[in-house]
Amino acid sequence: METKTKLIMDAQDILGFEERIKDIIPMISHVPPLRERFNEEKEEFIYYFFKEEAKRMNSNIYVNTSVIKRLMNGMYNNNINGLYNAIKIICAN
Repeated sequence: METKTKLIMDAQDILGFEERIKDIIPMISHVPPLRERFNEEKEEFIYYFFKEEAKRMNSNIYVNTSVIKRLMNGMYNNNINGLYNAIKIICAN
């Protein structure tokens, strides 16, 4: 006698399944390099990174607009991480 089993999943099981399947199936996403982003977006990154460094150093950081412009036009080997590293170096000096 053959027994058929019906698989019933509740919402909790489905959510868990979705999380497990994300680990199994690789996803490919395209993140544009910094040089292909709009200036407004680059400027937001720059201000964000300076704010993060100011918090980390527990001090105020004042940056000349010419520095912001040079950072926006810079070419960085490690994309956004390269920009962040440049800002860390600026703050360390």
